[in-house]
Amino acid sequence: MTSLAFGVGMAKTGTSTLASMFRECLRTAHEPDPSHLIGLACDHTSGLITGDQLQRSLQQIFARQNLQLNVSQINGVLIEALCDVFPESNMVLTIRDPYSWLRSLINHQISRPTPPENPWHAFRQLRFGSPACVHTQPSESLQKAGLYPLDAYLGYWTDHNSRILERVPPERLFVVSNRHLKRDATHIATFLGVGSNACLHMEDHTNRGQYGADPLTAISTTYLRQRVHHYRALLLARAQTSRCCGHTDAVSDATMPADGD
Repeated sequence: MTSLAFGVGMAKTGTSTLASMFRECLRTAHEPDPSHLIGLACDHTSGLITGDQLQRSLQQIFARQNLQLNVSQINGVLIEALCDVFPESNMVLTIRDPYSWLRSLINHQISRPTPPENPWHAFRQLRFGSPACVHTQPSESLQKAGLYPLDAYLGYWTDHNSRILERVPPERLFVVSNRHLKRDATHIATFLGVGSNACLHMEDHTNRGQYGADPLTAISTTYLRQRVHHYRALLLARAQTSRCCGHTDAVSDATMPADGD
């Protein structure tokens, strides 16, 4: 392995597990320098820095880190710049089905509130908008819990994954379900250019949350299923027309609910 590789999946899709898989054979890290990268992402989105300034900053940050595998949800937000700065880099996109991802992320946000001065608070707003956004009546339980609208979460799920598929060259991308990280470990190792025995020390679900109150249970099952299916179908449609359309089957498998519903 000669060039830097990236994990570009969203939070709660197995990113910490992916980073742990290769820690004994590669210089790897999970979400290194998050505050700096979040600041760059927010500044670029707000127009405070140019694309060239963003790229120069990324070059400096990753040179200082001296990693071989950088796994971070923030990488997905910066995917256009990463592809321009590191055109030879391989990318691993971990995907989780929208319902279990939604439930896990909401639980994470309830159990880990962030004050306004915390960079992760800014990153949540970058991804989901303002919590003051209008909530539709069927999902008002999210508003009462201090969360974002249902469509803000699911829309981000679709947009993040779509942007990876649309921007990364197909030969540079490996798409894997979070459920199949262990099963596909040797294939990922080969894709990254390391020996297949690199995955022997893999840990299962290294960032498992403890579930408490679930505001999703107050939402109509029919309504929630309809919204989840809508955004899954939207991602699959965009995957079929993306430059990585050859990965459509992997995306379909990764986004299929565990119960097949």
